[in-house]
Amino acid sequence: MKSKTDSTGSSEGSVDATTSDQTDEDAASRTSSTSPEPQPEKKKRKRKKNKNKKKKKKSDHSSPSSIREKNLLRLYLQEYKNRVYDHHKVTVEISNTRSHQPSFMDSDEPILIFGSELPRFDASILEEAFLALPSTLDSRNRRQVHSLCDELGLFHVGVENPTSSGDRYLALSVFRDGLRHVPGIETYAMSQKKLEKLQPWIKRDDVQREQVTNLGTELIYELIDQPGKCLRDEIDQVDLIGMADENLSNTTPPKAQDSNWKWIESKESLEQCILDLEANKPRELAFDLECLCKSKIQQITCLIQLATDDGREYIIDVLADGVWDGVSGLAPIFADKRIVKVGHGVDGVDVPSLHRDFGIFIVNLFDTIEAARVLNIKEIGLASLCAHYGLRNCETYNSLKDTYQRADWAQRPLTEPMLLYGRYDVHYLLQLRKLMMRDLVKLSGTSHHATNSQGSETDALRDLIRAFHEEDEIDDGEESCVNLDNVPIDNDDQGHEKEACSGIALTSFQAKDLRMNLDLMQVISSSQDKCLSIWNDRPENHWKNATYLDVSKQNTMGGKEWSPAQRHLYDQLAEWREAVASKFRILPGFVCETDFLVKIVQYRPTSKFGVQQISYFLSLPLEEHLDEMLQLVRKSRDEDRLSPEIAFPSFEACRIKKDSKKSQDVNNGRHTWLYSMALLAAVTATAVLVKMRRRILCSNVSAATQRKSITNLVVTRRCGRLVLFLSVFSMGLTSGLVPNLKLDQEKEISRRTFGGSALHTAFLGSVSAVPSPARAASGYSSLAEKLSQKDPALLTNSVFNLPPPAQVYPPFMRGMWNVTLKYGGYLFPSTKIPRERLTTDIQIPGFQKCSIAALSDVGKDVVEYTIRIDRETGLEDRNTTLTTSINSHLGYPAVQQVLYNSKVNPNRLSIVFYEYRTTNAERIELFCNGRESELLQRTEANGATRQIFVCSEYIRQVTFGTGSTVGIPRQVGTNYAHFWTWKETPNDPDTLTGNLLTAGYLDPQDALFFEEPSKPVTVYSHIITAKRIDSEE
Repeated sequence: MKSKTDSTGSSEGSVDATTSDQTDEDAASRTSSTSPEPQPEKKKRKRKKNKNKKKKKKSDHSSPSSIREKNLLRLYLQEYKNRVYDHHKVTVEISNTRSHQPSFMDSDEPILIFGSELPRFDASILEEAFLALPSTLDSRNRRQVHSLCDELGLFHVGVENPTSSGDRYLALSVFRDGLRHVPGIETYAMSQKKLEKLQPWIKRDDVQREQVTNLGTELIYELIDQPGKCLRDEIDQVDLIGMADENLSNTTPPKAQDSNWKWIESKESLEQCILDLEANKPRELAFDLECLCKSKIQQITCLIQLATDDGREYIIDVLADGVWDGVSGLAPIFADKRIVKVGHGVDGVDVPSLHRDFGIFIVNLFDTIEAARVLNIKEIGLASLCAHYGLRNCETYNSLKDTYQRADWAQRPLTEPMLLYGRYDVHYLLQLRKLMMRDLVKLSGTSHHATNSQGSETDALRDLIRAFHEEDEIDDGEESCVNLDNVPIDNDDQGHEKEACSGIALTSFQAKDLRMNLDLMQVISSSQDKCLSIWNDRPENHWKNATYLDVSKQNTMGGKEWSPAQRHLYDQLAEWREAVASKFRILPGFVCETDFLVKIVQYRPTSKFGVQQISYFLSLPLEEHLDEMLQLVRKSRDEDRLSPEIAFPSFEACRIKKDSKKSQDVNNGRHTWLYSMALLAAVTATAVLVKMRRRILCSNVSAATQRKSITNLVVTRRCGRLVLFLSVFSMGLTSGLVPNLKLDQEKEISRRTFGGSALHTAFLGSVSAVPSPARAASGYSSLAEKLSQKDPALLTNSVFNLPPPAQVYPPFMRGMWNVTLKYGGYLFPSTKIPRERLTTDIQIPGFQKCSIAALSDVGKDVVEYTIRIDRETGLEDRNTTLTTSINSHLGYPAVQQVLYNSKVNPNRLSIVFYEYRTTNAERIELFCNGRESELLQRTEANGATRQIFVCSEYIRQVTFGTGSTVGIPRQVGTNYAHFWTWKETPNDPDTLTGNLLTAGYLDPQDALFFEEPSKPVTVYSHIITAKRIDSEE
C-alpha cells in the first residue's frame, strides 16, 4: 500500500528511508492493538499484553547479542576504511582510524553480521570506488549502518537494485566521489530533483486554501454528526439469504491483459478520466495511494488507484508530466456524499496526502479496517482480509505485497508487476464492503455480546423480536424470515464459534433498518472520524524529534552533551529550514529532514563533502542555500574552538596517481633497458675502433695512409658518441626526464595534483590519425595538423571577417551524452610575459569563476554535464550543454535560461543567471568569430577503423555583473578558444573519449595586450569521457 523507505539523514530514497510513518497495514495493526473491548478487564489485560510486548521488543533491540552484532559491524566498517586507505596509500590524518588489535577479518570464516554474509576485503573489493553491502540486511540493520557511517566518516547511500525491483542495498565509500560509480545513482538523483519541483496544494497561492478547507471539513462534520446519512435509501441494503454463500472465491483477479482498466499518464488522459467519472458517476468508489514517505514531514503521493462499482479501474501516475496539477479535478468526486468511498486504513497516509498534495477531502467513507476490528478478525491487513473472505489466489497478492509494498514508487518507469499490485489494492475493496456489512448485520443478530451466563437475556431478546413480528402481522410463511442457526458465522478472536440466534430474524435489511444496526453504525461513524485526518502544516517541534532524543541520550551516557553553541545552532537551523521552505513554497521536509539537522549539529561539517557524508543527496533548495547553513555551522565551531575539518580523499585522484605511477614504472624499466643496450653498443663500438686503430699502426702501409685511416676512426668515434648522446636525450624526453611541455602542478590554481601530462596528451589528440604535416608558407593547412605539432604557440587567436556557420557534428556523435570532464592542468606558454606578471592579472580567462562560460570553475576536479546533438541536423543543443555544464561547475542551479537560435544567428548567445546566485555574473553574452572542424579516419593495428572529430571555436565573452558603483553594471570582456578532440571507441558506439584544450588570450583593453596580442597566455587541459544516455531510434 504505502511505500515506506528506510531513511536516515543519508537520503536513502531509492533509497532506504525512514519510518516514522507506518504503512496502512502497519498502522492498522498498531491501532488494532488498542481497539475498545466490551469488558474493562479484557481491555486492561490487552494493555498489559501490549506493554509487555513493547518491553520485550525493546529488550531484544538492546540485548547483548544485538550489541555484539553492532560492535562487529563497527569493526567491519572501520577495517574497510583502514584497508582502503592502505591500499590506495591515502595519507589523510583521521583520529581513531587505526586499531592495534588483531582484525577479525584475518580468519577464513564467513563474515556473518545480522544474519547476512558481508563481503571480504580482497584486492578486487579494495580497488572499487565503493562497497556494496548485501540486500539481505533489513531496514533496521540498514539504519544502524547509516548511523555508524556517520560516526566513522564514511559516505553512504541506499539504492535500489536496478536488476530487481524492490530489492535494496547499501553502498558506502571512503572517497568523496566514490558513490558516483554506483549503478543507477544518477538516475535516482534526477528523479529526486523532479519530485522537489512538485508543489503541494497546501503551499500554492493560486487556490483558496482556507475557503476550500472550511467547506470540506463542514461536509465531513455533517456526516460525523449524522452518520446515518452515509447510508443511501434504495441503494444500500443487505439480503442475508441471497448473500449467505457469497465470498471472494468467485471474484476474477486483476490481470495485466484486462481491458477494463486505464493507465493515466498524461494531462489529456487525466481530463478524460475526470469527465468519465462525472458523466457516469459511480455509486461506490474504491481508492488507494502509493506514496514515498521518508519521514513525517517528507511525503509525496506517487500513484492513485481507483475502482468503481461498475467495473472501471484507473491507475493515475501523478508524477507524469502535466498530471500533478490536474489531480485536484477529482476533488468534487471525493466530496460527493452520494458516492461511498471505500478504503483500507486511510488515516495514516491516504487522507492527509490527498489533502496536502491535491486539496481533496473525502466525504462518506467506509474503512474496511474499522469493520475488521468490530468483527474481531485477527489479521486485518488487506491481503489477510481478502484471504479471510475466501480469495483463492491470495499467494499472488501476498507475493506482490512482500515485493512492492516498500518499493520506491517515485522511480520511473513503473514495472508491470508494480501496476498489478496497485490494482490488487483496490480491486476487492467494494466487494469486501458488501461482505463485511453482511457480517456486521449477522453479528447484531447473534449472541456475540452475551456469555453463557446471560441465557435469560438472550431468551428475552428472542421473545421481543417474536412479539415485534406478531404486532406487524408478518406472515410466517413469507421468505422475509429465516432461522439464523444455519447461516455461516465467523469465529471470534478466541477461536470459538459464534452462536447463532435460534429465533426468527429479518433477512432483508434496507437503509432505514441498517441505520438501527449499532455495529454497522459504529464502523461508519469511526470511518467519518478518519476523514478529518488531514495534513497538519504546523512546524515540527525539533526538540521532540526521535533522532535528537536518541542522540541526546547517547551523548549523555558518553559524557559528551551538546554545548550551548550546538543547542543554539540547532534552533538556528530549524528556523533557517522553515525560511527556505517558505521561500520555495514547499514542505520543510523537502529542504532537509529534521534527522539531517540533528546530525549536522552533532558532527558540524563545514564543506559540501562533509554534508554529503551525512546525506549524499542534497535537495535543490538545500544546495542553493548550503553556504548559509555552512556559515552558521562554522560560527558554531569557532565558538567551541574546534579544529578545522579534515580533507576528503578523491577516488579519481588516487586512481590517476596509481595509473601514472604504474605507467612511470613501466617507462622507467623500458628506458633503463634501452639505455643499457645503447651504452653496451657504444662500449662495443669503442672497443672495435681501438682494435682497428692498433691494426692500422701495426700494418705495413705508409705513414700518410695510417694518419688518414686514424682520422676517419676519430670522426667515426665522435659520431658514435653524438648518436649515443642523442639517443639518451630522446629517451629522457619521452620518459619525462627532460620537460617538453611543462605542466604546472601548484595547488593555488590546480585543484589537485595530476599524475601525468594531460596537456601534453591533449596536444597529441589527433597526431596518430594524421600524417606528419609539411609546413606551408601560410601556416598549417588543417586544425588536426596544428594540434599534432604540440606547440601552444600555434593556437593563435582567430579573426574572421565573415561569420562562420553553425557547427555540424558527424553521425557517430549525434544523440544525448553524459559527459565527464576531468581537469588535467594548465600551462603558461608565453615567452614574452613573465609568469609572475600574468598571475597578478585577474582579467585573464579562467582566473575568475564564470570568466569562461562553459568552464565556469575551470579547475574543478570532475564535472558531469549533458550534451544533446540533433540526430537529423547534427546541431548541438547549446541550451542543454551550457545550462548543465555551468550548474555542474558551480555546484548549484545558477542558469535561469539560455537564449540561442542557431537558425537566426548561430554566433550569438545569451546566458541569464538567477539573481544574486553568482558572484561574478548576472548575464553573459557570447560572440563566436571563428570555427574549424575536421573528421579523420584512423586504422587500428587489427585493421579496424575509427573516426576522430576535431573542432574549435573562438569566443569573445562579455560578462555583466553588479558593479561597485550603484546603477553602473560591471562589464568584463574575455577572449578564448576551445579545441575539442572526440574519438570513437572501437566496438562500443555508446562511448566517446577525447580531450579539450582551452586557450586564453589577452583582451585588447588589457595593459599587457601588445606584448602578446595573438598567442595564448594560458592553456587549460581537460580529459573527456562521454556515455550515451539515449537509444537509437
